[in-house]
Amino acid sequence: MGPLILVVTFVPVVAIETYVLLRALHLSTQRSIRVSVITNAASTAVGIPLAMALGDSLLTAHFYRGKFSFSVHFFGQIPPLVYFHVPNWAMPVAMVILLLPLFLASWWIEYFVARLLQKGEQPVRDLRRAEFKANLASYVLPLLLMVGVGIAASREPVYSTGAFAVGSLRTINTAEITYASTYNTGYSRTLADLAPAPNGEPNATHAGLIDEALASGRKAGYIFTFTPGPPNANGRIETYTVSAQPLKYGETGTNSYFTDQSGVIRQTIEDRPATVNDPPVAG
Repeated sequence: MGPLILVVTFVPVVAIETYVLLRALHLSTQRSIRVSVITNAASTAVGIPLAMALGDSLLTAHFYRGKFSFSVHFFGQIPPLVYFHVPNWAMPVAMVILLLPLFLASWWIEYFVARLLQKGEQPVRDLRRAEFKANLASYVLPLLLMVGVGIAASREPVYSTGAFAVGSLRTINTAEITYASTYNTGYSRTLADLAPAPNGEPNATHAGLIDEALASGRKAGYIFTFTPGPPNANGRIETYTVSAQPLKYGETGTNSYFTDQSGVIRQTIEDRPATVNDPPVAG
């Protein structure tokens, strides 16, 4: 699939740059094609590793306790749990920022190679300007494509937040098991009881089993509602329920979830709290 994509994008880029060089430098068609093919092969050989490096390391901004988080990986799978509270402008801007160093690298590499091929037959300034115009014209295609993909992704940010909510409920269930086995009170009375201790020493009211954001009951576009069961004759809490609902249904999530001391997580696609009567999450 990778080579096919490379060919599909390489051919129109060469055609566009050939036309620009033909007009800008008044070269013959054959020579314009030759220059365009060789310069683009050189820039592609450098550009792909550069894009992969950028895609693996740059432009990752995670503010899990705020309202903005996004991450862009061009050549790998989009990392899970990152698309929540993303403004519609964020992804297109991210695409443009990541494309800019690729454009600059491509321009200078192609200019350098074209200069070697032309062997001084063209003024350096004209050659540099022609390669700039050629690259600018050819980058319009991927830029439009990437911006389009970015807009589509930013308008549908909810697919991964559901997985995040399920993961958070599993974290709570595990924390409750640990809490009940550590303190002689059964399960916790609030999510805040599972939060980190201010002084670093875990106790029954700050057990340090979940992070502060989850303990607050609001994280990554979901609201988590914890309800302890009634204490028994010994004051121990032996049951609890937790529901997770999107902060804005259809925007920060499309599913609601429910779990209890059984550890089973249930879900509904309806705009309402999930209950014990809803079907369990697959897997």
